[in-house]
Amino acid sequence: MSRGFVTPRPTARGTLLARFVLRDGRPEAVTGDEGERHYTFDLIFEPADGSDVESVTYVLDEETYHDPIRLAEQAGRRFTTRTTTYGDYLVVAKVETADGFDAVSGMLSELLRRGHPDADRHPAIAQAISDIASN
Repeated sequence: MSRGFVTPRPTARGTLLARFVLRDGRPEAVTGDEGERHYTFDLIFEPADGSDVESVTYVLDEETYHDPIRLAEQAGRRFTTRTTTYGDYLVVAKVETADGFDAVSGMLSELLRRGHPDADRHPAIAQAISDIASN
């Protein structure tokens, strides 16, 4: 990626994570034409207490998504967007505040592990993360 706001460091403005959309405790997914599983998930930016986050824009994999730039919807204090994936890639959250911009990034599989810290107790979730990490 060539965007100037991409940084590998976390931001003090909040936490970036991802969570599967679950149906009966299992990650929601559809099977693609080549047998790959496309999992539905939410990207979530949770602002830190006292932070002045005004908006969040997610940058997804530019080679995979027709529209890789997603303006998050605000629900309470969280900034979210929903999409699907079959593979791992770097996710960037561009965080806008009154003072300017900051960014936080991470591999999707790691963000899913952060969003599902108890995945080892849920085989279907652990398998979905593994599927994504291996593609």
